[in-house]
Amino acid sequence: MVDPIAEAMAKEGVEFLWNHIDIVLCSNNQEEYKYLKGHTAKVVSGKKQWFI
Repeated sequence: MVDPIAEAMAKEGVEFLWNHIDIVLCSNNQEEYKYLKGHTAKVVSGKKQWFI
């Protein structure tokens, strides 16, 4: 069973991190933010990527 308080805190932390990435790293550029978020999801899920 998942602790609802811990789950809420984790969700809040992830939202804070992505908001920070959006503002600081991507300078509110939604195209860059969308790319970085998609790339990060692929890396975390273990999908291989090929770079040429």
